Amino acid sequence: MRWNTFDRLIRQGSGQGHLDAYIPFRQNTRRNISMCNNQAIATMPGYRRSSHFENRHQRSVGLLALWAGARDVREKYPLWPFTHPHPLSDWPMNFEDRPCCVGSAEALGSLTGCSFKDLFDSAGLSIPLTDLMLTVGDPHCPRCVMVACFPIQRTLKAPPRRDNLPSLEIGLQYAAANGFAHRIIDTAMIGKTLLRNLKAFSFSVNVVRETEKEHDVTPLVESLKEALERGESISEAVKVVSSRQRIPECVVWPVFDFMAWTQVIDIDLSAQVRHSEPIVPGGHQLRSAVQDLLFSDRT
Repeated sequence: MRWNTFDRLIRQGSGQGHLDAYIPFRQNTRRNISMCNNQAIATMPGYRRSSHFENRHQRSVGLLALWAGARDVREKYPLWPFTHPHPLSDWPMNFEDRPCCVGSAEALGSLTGCSFKDLFDSAGLSIPLTDLMLTVGDPHCPRCVMVACFPIQRTLKAPPRRDNLPSLEIGLQYAAANGFAHRIIDTAMIGKTLLRNLKAFSFSVNVVRETEKEHDVTPLVESLKEALERGESISEAVKVVSSRQRIPECVVWPVFDFMAWTQVIDIDLSAQVRHSEPIVPGGHQLRSAVQDLLFSDRT
């Protein structure tokens, strides 16, 4: 990347902002589309902006993080090579000052003996990216968790050479230098049924947000929860609530999906959800385990 291109991206706000205001540092366009990966531009649950993912693994892990309760998921987040403001310094609900962060070039210098000039010369600039930068914890005092979405086999290769540092090693050194938690997640670790359910139920978040403009969904949620906790099948509960509230079933079904996504009802999403049967409990325990895996403050 040439310096004038880098300057333009910075002025455009690339790699900056939070929630819907975040702009990925690298966006998927026709010019940079890959013939080898499953790149995707998608709207994630709770967002109005489009998210730009390099492959399906990143999108799947992003969904898992949002389901588990991440405050924000920023894809293709830049690990600036120079000293820079903390990734949460401009968090809209931030109540504390954040120290500046060590740049990725300086973090790598202690490992490789390279200087900033060696890694990023005047001819061009290479900005390493982390797959996902999560904002987790208390909304008034959140933490950063960096996530690398790699097949485990790729992490077992030989140590990096000085002239060919992989993005994973850069991310690990950057996280260690700045005290961020770092996770390596392989979607093979996540059950296929869980991923399928997360993708199916995630659409309900934005659907219900639009539904709330015309209908009060609180009575629907309370009635559905009561019927499901009595042991009625999912389809029967939806029919009863639809009839009782005089609202079409096509409005009630997304509310059920939303309840499953938010775990208002304790439903195990790692098991197949059969509408003709009662819900299978276990979702609260599963989400707690995922939170411990992704969000714990161990580095």
